[in-house]
Amino acid sequence: MVGTRMRLIRPTYPCGRFNGRGTPPSVADMDTGEPATIVIIDDDKDYLAFLVALLSRAGYVCQGFIEARKALEYMQAAPAGLVVTDVFMPDTDGIEVLRSIRRTSPVTPVIALSGANGRYRRFYLDAMQALGAAFELAKPIDPARLLIAVESCLRPAKS
Repeated sequence: MVGTRMRLIRPTYPCGRFNGRGTPPSVADMDTGEPATIVIIDDDKDYLAFLVALLSRAGYVCQGFIEARKALEYMQAAPAGLVVTDVFMPDTDGIEVLRSIRRTSPVTPVIALSGANGRYRRFYLDAMQALGAAFELAKPIDPARLLIAVESCLRPAKS
């Protein structure tokens, strides 16, 4: 994007901006003035890099993790404004990630992604919705749909 200034906040995954309008991207961040961090969890390194690049180019502050366990440890120390997680992962699946987030931070929105093939994909995405995911998207995702879901999750609540 021409004219967009990006700020590096983490050496592993350089990520975006605080929205240029000066409005905090989430209600949770209004007290600190800091932008919400999007935690992205996917065991596929290439897909994780794609998600981080997509969201950082859109201007969001993000942190990517290949292992769900490490993401959950990170969120104990630095709460996330939003979590985008794959459902099928080897160490801890997305269902367990969502349950853990609901125990420690019940208001943190979660977007579930599933690349499962066949009839089971919808089953697992429906299960994530039943457990409280804000959005469920099937892989390969439509970048525009993901950006709409992210914006919807981080938009401050209207009084």
